[in-house]
Formats: sequence, C-alpha cells, structure tokens
Amino acid sequence: MKNKGFTLIELIMVTIILGILAAAAIPRYMSTISSTEAATEDAIISNIRVGLEIYATDMLIMTGRAYWPSNPFDALEKKPTGYLFSDDDDGTTDGDADTDGEWTYNTTTKRITHQRQDDSRHYWTYDAGINNEAKGGGNSLPPFNPPWNDGNASNWTDWCNFELNEGCYACQNMSGAGTYCAEECAKAGCEGFSSSSSNDDNNAVGTGIGNRQSF
Repeated sequence: MKNKGFTLIELIMVTIILGILAAAAIPRYMSTISSTEAATEDAIISNIRVGLEIYATDMLIMTGRAYWPSNPFDALEKKPTGYLFSDDDDGTTDGDADTDGEWTYNTTTKRITHQRQDDSRHYWTYDAGINNEAKGGGNSLPPFNPPWNDGNASNWTDWCNFELNEGCYACQNMSGAGTYCAEECAKAGCEGFSSSSSNDDNNAVGTGIGNRQSF
C-alpha cells in the first residue's frame, strides 16, 4: 500500500496561506489591544476628574476654599496599577512613564503620562489652579519650617516675600514657592502664574485635565 503525503508545493501553499492569514490577523489583534488600552486610559482619567471634584468639595467644606491637589493622582483613593510616584529619595516624581503599563505625574511638565504595552506613550496636561494648596494651618504648610511657620496666613505672605527676594527663580521650585506662593509669584509678574484676585474667592481650581496627546 502506497502512503500518501504532502508534496512540497502543497506545503509551500499552506505556508503562504497561513502567512496571509497571520498578516491579516496580527494588525487586528494589535488594534484590539490598543483600543482596550485607550479605553482603560479613558476610564482612569475619568476617575481622576471625578476624584478632583470630590476633593475640591471636601476642601471647600474643610477650609472654605475649593482647590485641587498638586498631584492629580492624590484625588484617587486607589491609584491605578502601574502608578509610580517616585524613583527619587526626595519624593519627587521620576518624570515621564518609560515602562510598559506605567503611570506617572511629571511635576515639571505638569503632565499625566502613560506608556502602553506597544511602547507608545501618551500624556494629559493638568492645570490644578494657582492656589491649589491652601495657605496657613494644618497639612497645607510647606515641607520645611521657616521661623514664622505658625499657620498664620499673614506670615505666609512674609515667608513668600522672603522667598521671592531671589526673584522669579524661586517660583520655579515646585516643592517650595512655586506651589505655596503662586499668588505672590503672579503679583511679581513671574511667567506661568496669574493672579486669582479677579476670580471667585471660593474657587481656586484650574482648567483640569486636558485631552490625550501622544509624545
């Protein structure tokens, strides 16, 4: 009895057909993954936006002034998987996401960043507002102890004016005057700051989170 097998031509044809099918399927698969990641990003950003409103409401009740946190992720009770606050010992953000699935908030560029599994990176701008940290009292005091740091609002003005003796250079320090003396930086005419004096005294929030953009 003669055994029948595949001829070389048949094997070549099968390989070609499988290659064609794979070429058609892989882009669809990658597109599905990309769409899924985009949907996940949208859900996380939406959660942050909702969290910001809740945060502002809580601050209005507790301090009499609605404001948002310097880091938008602080408005979330549970951070997203892959969120990285810091690679540094000083507690500052490490910058833009550079690992698959990683989320960060870059305090220098004021951007929420995320890297997808395909290594593409995306970001959302964040404007917290110029008075996003309440002055005077409680946990709103800066992470250092000037001589007059007693929680008194007028002493905050003294401290900020002391810091601004260096000029607008001091306002570039987002761990110091850039965050805690935004109003004074605005009055000094420093770039990137605007006065809230014309705004509602009970509203210090910014424009919030922008739309997704790619690096």
